[in-house]
Amino acid sequence: MITKISDSVFLQLREFVASHLGLYFPGERWPELQRAVCGAAQECGRQHDLDRYIDGLLSPSLTQEQLEVLASHLTIGETYFFRENRSLEILEERIVPELIRAHVGLSAPIRIWSAGCATGEEPCSVAIVLNKLLAGLKDRNVEILATDLNTKSLQKACMGTDGEWSFRGTPHWVRHTYFEAGKEGRCTIVPAIKKMVRFAQLNLMDEAYPPLVNWTNGCAEKQQILDLLISTYEGAIQINEELELKQRELQQANGALEARVADRTAELARANQQLKTELEERKRAEEEVKRLNEDLEQRVVERTAQLAAANKELEAFSYSVSHDLRAPLRHISGFAHTLMEDYSSQLELEAKRQLARIQEGAHRMARMIDDLLNLSRLDRHEMVVSVTSLNSVVENAVIDFKSESAGREIEWRIGSLPAFDCDPGLMQQVFANLLSNAVKFTRRRERAVIEIGQMTVNDQIVIYVRDNGAGFHTKYADKLFGAFQRLHSADEFEGTGVGLAIVQRIIRRHGGRVWAEADVGKGATFYFVLGVASAAIVERGNPQANEIGDGLPQSRAASAGG
Repeated sequence: MITKISDSVFLQLREFVASHLGLYFPGERWPELQRAVCGAAQECGRQHDLDRYIDGLLSPSLTQEQLEVLASHLTIGETYFFRENRSLEILEERIVPELIRAHVGLSAPIRIWSAGCATGEEPCSVAIVLNKLLAGLKDRNVEILATDLNTKSLQKACMGTDGEWSFRGTPHWVRHTYFEAGKEGRCTIVPAIKKMVRFAQLNLMDEAYPPLVNWTNGCAEKQQILDLLISTYEGAIQINEELELKQRELQQANGALEARVADRTAELARANQQLKTELEERKRAEEEVKRLNEDLEQRVVERTAQLAAANKELEAFSYSVSHDLRAPLRHISGFAHTLMEDYSSQLELEAKRQLARIQEGAHRMARMIDDLLNLSRLDRHEMVVSVTSLNSVVENAVIDFKSESAGREIEWRIGSLPAFDCDPGLMQQVFANLLSNAVKFTRRRERAVIEIGQMTVNDQIVIYVRDNGAGFHTKYADKLFGAFQRLHSADEFEGTGVGLAIVQRIIRRHGGRVWAEADVGKGATFYFVLGVASAAIVERGNPQANEIGDGLPQSRAASAGG
């Protein structure tokens, strides 16, 4: 037996295979042709006399049986055409609907020819999609002819039985609806689909084709069949080109997005490095302050000056960070908005939800930056002190909240309040923040009660704002007045956690203190007093000045002050 076929014999075999079976083997596929010829020779019992077997193939006495044996070794024994998810989508969304529309109003049946069907996956997939789209094919005659020159493959195709490997990547609905479970993990296609497909052995290189299951009255013209194949092939090429174009466009979009993400990542890395450097500098400054605190007493003045400078630098740093965060935040929100508008049709629902969450987070971060800026501006704000009626301040604030809470049942209880030497603008901010919290946290009450009044404790006038809202747990009370500290989740109540920090900062600037008491589900009360520098001017004969009482409960209370 020879192990290598000469080039001259290969050329003869290649011409023979091309003319008798329509299969072409270029030079780089000669090893594949040799393996097929050797396999066919072994099946015919000529494995030890390969050269004589080849002579028999090339001789005029070649039999149809010999040709079919060779064909079984030259062709693919199993196909995966239109079985994976993407191909089924193209069949269902484009190819089969066009075929159905082309037959609307025609009495002729829908006829489909699957040439080179191998083990039948392709024609059965077409039958499955037709069955799905035409609701059982009750009113439509469909004929599918599947041909191949490999008789062994056709025998397997007629059985309609597949193993686990044939369903790799196949949608679940195909196997669940159109296949029946068999022995040893194999599945058999349902009879309704099996009846739609007829399998026949056909060599496309024959001069005249036999009648194709009554498709023609006589022998089909070879050119007509070839024209049909070419038309089908050209349509497939066009669809493939469109898919490749869409894929290139998506790759370009992904590339652009990745480039943007890379740029933003680099910017964030630089910002993080800068922040790290600044934090390290701050840490070194704090260590220096600690060392100075342990130094000689005569350096107290210098140490105090350095500490004041460090605090001022820290305040400037907060202001700078708040401003520098705006640009990347706008970019994040802008790019997310661009993706939603320009690529919405290409994005899955989960991707759209994630983009919406990005935009929502960006907006929330913008509000936090605004609050941080407002907080940082307080210490730079020059106080303009004048005699201010707190009743007037409260009434102005309540007017705004009444319009914002239209449709809700809110009882406003406003007692008689004193006038103070204070900054009216800052006090307006105090009541706006406290009343805003009261309106927000009573949202779930059918009837909200918000009370603003005064009491006298140890010869000090205490102003309070009380509500019957959600309240809070006392063990978390120490977090109330910290910046960005919240006792309720954003899903329950919106907010950034800066409002009470601003209240505390303003009250401290007036030399006072602020604290709170509450019970979960029973509401909260916020108290504040202003310092000696903001002495109250109480009208004489005010009958409500001490209406609430002289004592202030100390239990369940959270305190913050200067």
